[in-house]
Amino acid sequence: TQIKGNYNLWFLAAIWALANAQMLAYMTFGSQFFQTNGFPTQSAGFLTSLIMLISIFLAPLVGILFDKSSKKKFYLIMGVVITFVSFIFIGFNFLNITIWAVALGIGFTPIPVFVFTQLPEMVKAHEVGIGLGILTMTSNIGTSMGPAALGLIVDLSNGKFLVAFISLAIISLIVLFFSLKINLLKKR
Repeated sequence: TQIKGNYNLWFLAAIWALANAQMLAYMTFGSQFFQTNGFPTQSAGFLTSLIMLISIFLAPLVGILFDKSSKKKFYLIMGVVITFVSFIFIGFNFLNITIWAVALGIGFTPIPVFVFTQLPEMVKAHEVGIGLGILTMTSNIGTSMGPAALGLIVDLSNGKFLVAFISLAIISLIVLFFSLKINLLKKR
């Protein structure tokens, strides 16, 4: 198998692991953050869920856009940048944090669509199964480690969510790095 030397696949897996770490860490601690900023429990839960709720409706549209466009990487990068800005502005309580909770859902949406549309383009047909296995493995790494790591950051910063959101934004920068490294023209 040529999987070991397929850097595009490993960049894709890193994007998926980090995005899942961000998303689940945010879903775990977002409600608590919004409550500390004066939102009632129900509203805090709703704001936290927007990262997933918006994707329910937006992901099929992004999928259609990906099918009709050759600018998949551009949309991925735009999503990652929106996610980065949203985490920063939520953390700093810039303007209305509700707007940034919505923007976070918009920004996150292209990431899974990109990951799963690009996998078959990055591996040979007989390697799609192992490619999906690698994406599943890295997703589980991200979802299991993200909340624990962010919880540790919140604890070590004495409950300062600003530090936690800056950490999530830094992960977006790492995702951006891997996004820029992916070569969409080269199939292994």
